[in-house]
Amino acid sequence: MSSNHGIPFFSIIIAVKNAQQTLHTTLQSCKANIAQLPPGSCELLVVPGGQDEAYVQAYLHQFDISARIIRSPSGLSQALNAGVHAAQGLYSLFLHADDEWGPDYLITLQGVLLRNSMLGRGACVVYTTVEFMDHNGQALYRRFPPPYISFIHKFHSIILHPNAVYPTFLLRRHPFPVLDNGRPCDREQVYRLMKDAIPVRCGIVTYRFRIWSGSTTVRNAAVKRAQRPLCHRLCEIACRCYIQLFETHLLRRALMRISKGTTYWTSPPRETRHQPAEISSRL
Repeated sequence: MSSNHGIPFFSIIIAVKNAQQTLHTTLQSCKANIAQLPPGSCELLVVPGGQDEAYVQAYLHQFDISARIIRSPSGLSQALNAGVHAAQGLYSLFLHADDEWGPDYLITLQGVLLRNSMLGRGACVVYTTVEFMDHNGQALYRRFPPPYISFIHKFHSIILHPNAVYPTFLLRRHPFPVLDNGRPCDREQVYRLMKDAIPVRCGIVTYRFRIWSGSTTVRNAAVKRAQRPLCHRLCEIACRCYIQLFETHLLRRALMRISKGTTYWTSPPRETRHQPAEISSRL
């Protein structure tokens, strides 16, 4: 259902940069989910980066999705903040241009939000199961939503950021911090936002998150971890163990690390080793 006075229930924000390989399937999953809701329930806000606007327009025309193109300064943080600023929906959610939504994603989230609203629970953030997949869309493992504990989230993301739906006013109150390299400090943004929100777990629908092995984001995170004090790193390990209690295929992944010294995050598939860095970026 749409909200009163023609206000959309959902604002869907997609930031796009160098996503020619994946935007097709991203928009397919978006279109399939929008079709399950009454007309007027959703607005789609696409924030293209640099020279991407032409092919974004072509894809939107191909899928016949009603959307607004939002222009912003360069950088993912700025793009996401621009999308939030332009959003008119009661709730906003993000879909990365190389990720996908599983079946019944939007209609299930809408039902959860409406039930919590009827119970008078206030500003709820609903977060879902995450299915990590490789660059070809092959499922690797799942993470069911752990109970939200702010201390743990400060060290390791419980809410991955795009696998959640937020009241739009909270996203405006807590914009994404802008780092020097233009990347969003999304864990810190969610950490601040959740001080004003009620966490609600929804494990029956899935956000499909694509892992680009060897990406600059992953490499930079590894460098930062190595530079942290020992006590900080021990806390991070303990928090990661808590998160992994809710993940599948732990034994197989542990054997990967023991036998090969690699993980999905650090072992690039052979056919993508020589891809340009910008194609492998998390946008």
